[in-house]
Amino acid sequence: MDLYIYLILTVAYSVLLWMAVRKLAEGRRMRGRMLLILVMVGLLYDNGVLSIGTWLGAGEQLESLHAWRYWAHAFLTPLLVIVSYDILRQERLPIAGYRFTANLVWVLTIALIAYQSFLAQDEVRHLRAVREFGIIHYTPAVRSGMPIMIIAVTLILLFTGIVLILYRGWWWLGIGVALMPFIMWLELPLGGRAWANVAEFVLTFTIWTTLERKLPRRIFT
Repeated sequence: MDLYIYLILTVAYSVLLWMAVRKLAEGRRMRGRMLLILVMVGLLYDNGVLSIGTWLGAGEQLESLHAWRYWAHAFLTPLLVIVSYDILRQERLPIAGYRFTANLVWVLTIALIAYQSFLAQDEVRHLRAVREFGIIHYTPAVRSGMPIMIIAVTLILLFTGIVLILYRGWWWLGIGVALMPFIMWLELPLGGRAWANVAEFVLTFTIWTTLERKLPRRIFT
């Protein structure tokens, strides 16, 4: 089942990326849009590599492709911190108007990239081939403990989603974050590792719809 899920997600990300690139022609919200496009490119690559693993077979080529997965994860995923900030800023919420907030966002993003890049150095040096659920992929021989970067980014997206619910009546982002653990839970009854990637796609889609929504219907200011 995992192979089919990765193939479907590869197509889905291709379509979403195409729609996101088309929006650039409007010339608005450029930073948030371009950063989210970079994240989408990384996720498209991630699912694409996972979907061709069985076809390529274990070897240096597949290992190299997977090494780039971990580097893309380290450099691109923390960009969602800036995307979250840009969403709050385009919604004209007071918290996004302070210079301290802007500086904190940049410092946090750079710190998360540096931290995850440090971990990626060890991860890509010690990759091992694994075959499970019909997929051949490479995974670090030794895990690096808690996924601090992912936790930090998720909490920031959750905070952004809650703020939008309270101040703008916009539920999509909050729902996207809340659905992630429930979708990932499907691994237990249905099996497979691809459900985490499905959760990532749902979250990415809700971030994109939030970034592209018409501005804004105010409830509280």
